[in-house]
Amino acid sequence: KNKSQLQVSSYLIDFNQHLSPHNLFSLMQDCAWKHITINQCGWDHLYKQGRVWVLSRMLVTMERPILWQEEITVETWMKSCDLITSYRDFTISDSRHQIVARATSMWHQLDVETRKIMSLNDFVFPNLNQDGIEEKPQKLHCPTGEPLIDASREINASNIDMNGHANNTNYIRWALDAFPIDFLKQKFVKQIAINFLVEGRLGNHFHVETRQESDDTFFQQIIR
Repeated sequence: KNKSQLQVSSYLIDFNQHLSPHNLFSLMQDCAWKHITINQCGWDHLYKQGRVWVLSRMLVTMERPILWQEEITVETWMKSCDLITSYRDFTISDSRHQIVARATSMWHQLDVETRKIMSLNDFVFPNLNQDGIEEKPQKLHCPTGEPLIDASREINASNIDMNGHANNTNYIRWALDAFPIDFLKQKFVKQIAINFLVEGRLGNHFHVETRQESDDTFFQQIIR
């Protein structure tokens, strides 16, 4: 396992003084990066072999908002691995050691040149048979019909990470940015389930389609 302890700073919060969802994703992935680096399969190690890690699916559940200036602990571990997928879980705890958020995720390694998914047979991972969330992230099926909201955007330089594509945390921000701010001020994001299907590249134009299933459940597609 790997643990990161921090205080929620002002640059991590939103207008409600809550840790913003895209920054929650960033904190979890930073903790994961530290863990895989310790275990000799981080970015530097893999890139020399022509490989990079990419996030495929993730499920995050929140018990309550994480507040500005809270002291939190982010913990992560690899729980299993198969031919092409590594499964990684997370918990976020407050200063009273109460878990306030949980996550489970699926990761692949891509060939840097071909962008194809690589086999993980040659890698040995320290797996821990423990669940942050017991269920695996599922394949999502967005409902059909006219979208409630359709917002257009473009991927620019500030969205691109060192893997040469739009960092996955951007998609969380773009999805939430599609909603009116007055709506977001009244709501707390309790769960996010996301599937990443293709890479977003510099200059790509896309739009965010939002469809509503119930008062508090929305499905969104980001389409190039």
